[in-house]
Amino acid sequence: MARATIAPIVLNGFEALAPPTATTINAANDMLLPVSKRARAMILEITNTDTSPHDVTFPSLGTTPFAVTIANGTTKMINVPVGDTASLDSEVVSGVRSIHIDFATGHTGAVSAYEVVRF
Repeated sequence: MARATIAPIVLNGFEALAPPTATTINAANDMLLPVSKRARAMILEITNTDTSPHDVTFPSLGTTPFAVTIANGTTKMINVPVGDTASLDSEVVSGVRSIHIDFATGHTGAVSAYEVVRF
């Protein structure tokens, strides 16, 4: 089944910052964050409304890093505590146009994404 898509809010530096509309987590199909050609960095905020903590995985895509430099071509995992929010930010690897996000079974909450663009 196709991954659900997250729509990021684009931060261009010339407008007031408004919180993005959060996208409900789709743990059954995981999610995909499109990355534009102008992206310099991505910032993700992931909430957990479940009664258990959950890991969120950003898988490596073969020999290509999953889209952010912190991974160095490997899978990156973060933990989202119960009733809390976890954040991830990093520079985008040149040429990568999407970030895959895998959620643990039972993870409920929302994900918000910010895209910082080049001028």
